[in-house]
Amino acid sequence: MENKKAHAVADQKERKHRIITMLNRQEVDFLDTLEKDAFFTSGFRLTYNDILRTLVDLAMEQGLSAEKVNSLKKLKAKMLNVMRQELKAESGPDPGINNSS
Repeated sequence: MENKKAHAVADQKERKHRIITMLNRQEVDFLDTLEKDAFFTSGFRLTYNDILRTLVDLAMEQGLSAEKVNSLKKLKAKMLNVMRQELKAESGPDPGINNSS
């Protein structure tokens, strides 16, 4: 019985849900540019879905929350902070800072 329950929970986590969003022309053009840049520079095909899912995954992995967010401006600031943290983690320690202390 426990095995069936664990399997059902795993199935729910893997199930995909359709999300419909409304984007303006500039936002759609930006997604198009990301798709084309990836394809023409590396041959890798990105879809809108891949891009949006990756943004959500990044935010989840970095622990983004909407606590104390009362405007889109504050949400954007929190998201930028998450992206900066991710870039800093990828690039490693700043070579201009003495880490030997």
